[in-house]
Amino acid sequence: MAGQVSYTPIEADVVAAARDWFRRALLQPRTRLALFGTALAAALLGAGLTLQGGARPGYAVWVGSAAALGGFILVCLGLALRYALLPGQARRNFRRNPVLQCEQAFAWSDEGISWDSEVANARIAWRDLHRWGEGPSTFLFAVSERGVHFVPRRALSGAEAADLGATARRHGPARH
Repeated sequence: MAGQVSYTPIEADVVAAARDWFRRALLQPRTRLALFGTALAAALLGAGLTLQGGARPGYAVWVGSAAALGGFILVCLGLALRYALLPGQARRNFRRNPVLQCEQAFAWSDEGISWDSEVANARIAWRDLHRWGEGPSTFLFAVSERGVHFVPRRALSGAEAADLGATARRHGPARH
């Protein structure tokens, strides 16, 4: 089925989209690799240096475990800091970018998605979309690794949101 909605983004929409995109990124394999890879590297480094210093193996395992926990906590703190800074960055981006403040008409069909505003317009076939995702507040459509268009759920009725999600699942790329 096809659909179309018009909306004017507000600052809260941009903040919600940034948070939804961040939460989506946390589920990516590269994020898990960073989290557990850092812990593993810290464990191996801690245990290896302890063994090289002549300590007994039991103590090296304890040091390696503590280093792994420290590496895991360090990456988690970095992610938490990034998440805490997101609202301010999103608000600044909204205030500085007049394109984000214009009324937009977003449409979807079995062929692809499109959006039009007074300053920009685009049409993208589902097969050309980099990825897509949905969060609690927004639908997210990545046209590239860094370029993301969002549609706030507040602009959609329940039926429209269900149809957009079903159409994207049916025709869009995997939501990885």
